[in-house]
Amino acid sequence: MPEPQKIRFAEGSGGAFYKEAKQAAESYLAAAGRSRFADARMIAKGLIFGGLAAAAYAGVLWSGLPGPALFGFAAVFQLAAFFLAVNLGHDAAHDALFRSQRLNRFVVNATFTLLGVDGRLWALRHRKSHHVFPNVLGCDADIDDNTFVRLSPHHRWRPYHRLQHLYAPLLYMLVGLHSILVLDVVYLRKKSLANMRNLTHSRSEIAGFVFRKAVYFTLCLGLPLALLPLPAWQIALGWIGVTAIMSLTFMALLVGTHFAEESAFPAVAADGSIPRGWAEHAVATAVDWNPESRFVHFLTGGFNTHATHHLFPNLSHLHYRAIDPLMKAAAQRHGIAVAATTLGGLVLSHWRFLRRLGQGPGDPGRVPLGERHRLENQDLPQQASGGQPEQSASALTQP
Repeated sequence: MPEPQKIRFAEGSGGAFYKEAKQAAESYLAAAGRSRFADARMIAKGLIFGGLAAAAYAGVLWSGLPGPALFGFAAVFQLAAFFLAVNLGHDAAHDALFRSQRLNRFVVNATFTLLGVDGRLWALRHRKSHHVFPNVLGCDADIDDNTFVRLSPHHRWRPYHRLQHLYAPLLYMLVGLHSILVLDVVYLRKKSLANMRNLTHSRSEIAGFVFRKAVYFTLCLGLPLALLPLPAWQIALGWIGVTAIMSLTFMALLVGTHFAEESAFPAVAADGSIPRGWAEHAVATAVDWNPESRFVHFLTGGFNTHATHHLFPNLSHLHYRAIDPLMKAAAQRHGIAVAATTLGGLVLSHWRFLRRLGQGPGDPGRVPLGERHRLENQDLPQQASGGQPEQSASALTQP
C-alpha cells in the first residue's frame, strides 16, 4: 500500500487553549483526589445496566409469556447491553476504566459481544482512526467507505443522495445487522483502513473473533431456538427487530455528535495541512447535546459532552460533567466555539445536514459553525497521519 499522507495540524491558539483546559482538568482531579480512571460510581452503572440485561434475557427464555412480551424483554436486553457497552465498554476501550489493560480489554470484548460487534476491532478503529483525525476524509474510518449516505462535503455526490434525508433512517435501522454480519468480517480482512496501514491480526486474535461471534449467536439465536416454543422465523424476525431498535437508538444519540450542521469537515490541503490545532479541531468537529443533564450523562456515558471526550479521551467519562464547564470557559477565553444543542436539536440538525449534503456536490448549504472559526496563516508543524495525537493530547490522562 502507498504511504499515508502526512497530516499537519496548526498550533496557534488551539495549543494555548488545550494547555489551559488541560491544566484546569488536572487541577480538578487533584482537588477532588481522583485519578483519571473510573471509581465506585461505575460499579453502580455496571449493576444497573448489567442486571437489567440479565433479567431481561432471563425473561426471554424462562418467563413463559407470549411472543409480544418476549419481544419486549429482548428489546430491553439489547438496549441495556448497548448502554453497558456505551458506559463501561467505551471507557475500557480508552484504557480509562481500570489501570490494567488486560481488564480493560476483557470488558471491551465482553460488553461489545452482547451487541454482536467485535470489541477489539471496534476499539482499534475508534482509537487509532476516529480519535486521531475526526471528520477528516481518508483518515477517519467512521466516515469512509460509505456509498449510500453522504456524510461529508468532501464525499462524492450521487444523484440518489437527494433523497438521503428520507431513506437514511431506514438504513440506520440496518446498522447493527450490517456491523454484525458484514463490516466486522470486512475489517478483519482489510490491510488498510482510513489512516491505518499494514493491519495484521494474529491467529489468537482471529480465534477470539470467531469465539466472540459464536457466543453472540448462541445467546441471541441458538438458545432461543432451542428453548422457546416459537417458530424459527418468529425468533429470527424478533432478533432482526430488536437489533433495529438498538441501531436506531445508537444513531439517534450519537450520529449527530459529528454529522450535524454545527460540525466542521476541514479539507486537507495539498501539502497535508489542516487549518487548526489538534485541540481546536477536536472541538470544531464535535457537537454536544444536553451537556448539563445528569440523566443524559448517566445514560450515555458522557457522549453528550462530546467535545470534552475528544479532548480527554483517556479520562473516564465520570469526570466529564465537572470538567466540561472548565473546558468551555477556556474555549470562550480563546475565542473557540463549542457547539451545543438538545437531543431534539441534534436529530433535527443531522436531518438538515443530510438534506443539505444531498443537494449537490461540495457543500451547497450554509457554512458550518466550526468553519466560521478557522485559524488562518498558522505555522504548521509536522504530524504524521499514522501517529497518535490522542496520546500527546491526553498526557493528563496518563497513570
